[in-house]
Amino acid sequence: MNYLIIFILLTLIMLGYLELAKKFNIIDKPNERSSHVGLVVRGGGIVFVAAGIIWALENLVEPNISIMSYLIGLVALSIVSFIDDIKTLGTKLRMGTQFLACALILYASFHHLDLSIFHFFFGVIITILLVAMLNAYNFMDGINGINGLYSLSVLLAVTWSVFRLNITFFPSLDKLNDYLILSILIFGFFNFRKKALCFSGDIGSIGIAFSILFILLSLSSGNINLIPLCIIFLLIYGVDAFWTVFQRFIRGEKITEAHRLHLYQLLSNEMKIPHLIVSGSYFLGQLIISIISIEIIRNQWINTWIHLIIILIFTS
Repeated sequence: MNYLIIFILLTLIMLGYLELAKKFNIIDKPNERSSHVGLVVRGGGIVFVAAGIIWALENLVEPNISIMSYLIGLVALSIVSFIDDIKTLGTKLRMGTQFLACALILYASFHHLDLSIFHFFFGVIITILLVAMLNAYNFMDGINGINGLYSLSVLLAVTWSVFRLNITFFPSLDKLNDYLILSILIFGFFNFRKKALCFSGDIGSIGIAFSILFILLSLSSGNINLIPLCIIFLLIYGVDAFWTVFQRFIRGEKITEAHRLHLYQLLSNEMKIPHLIVSGSYFLGQLIISIISIEIIRNQWINTWIHLIIILIFTS
């Protein structure tokens, strides 16, 4: 489908949702974890989900296990997350849906390989890590622009890696990458500002994280050596989330309770650095790390796994 048509369609979906959200009072109210004041429309990240669904339906011209798995997982996650945005749901339902969705895209990406019982247990561990990353993404969505810009850095890095490393993408997956970028630009118009008009909500943060994980899994399934690079693409979020959880665990605090201990929260709340500067720093930091890593791997200056270990030590 023409990119201009997709852009117009996603814009109309965004505008339509904002009007409906105002009418039905789908509003984000500040709590002890929030870094904002005042009432803002919640769930604007539905445009990310719309981009994914449009891509899946456009390419589902014949039975395709990978696209079907992605679509089912995305729709299930989005429904549960959107309901949770309106009315808090139980942890079991949310986590159960997340595990199912992540298992689907993991299977979709690696079902073509000859898998053994060892790979099954390894798959369980990977699924747990995928669910952890979904929730880390959700926890990181606390200030204007951060999730949109960070996601943009990941998708741009994917585009650059495909170009520089001559990677063979899953058929039409490059379009999903492009559609998501368009949705982020549209969402950013309403969110990347001093006083945001909307927040992504759980449906947005979980939805964009799920789509990104699907892209990265598909990218690495064709070349196992790309797994470290895909991890690096999510490095800053991963390190921030890990150390925050570790710090709360040491303190004996409940990880699921609201808090303001993420680095971006300390920078914006305690140090009073403007949201957009903090969000922009996460974007630039991750993009620079990703591009440098792509060039290092392209020129084979160092083994990809050793490079990942060095980067983890340096950033931690």
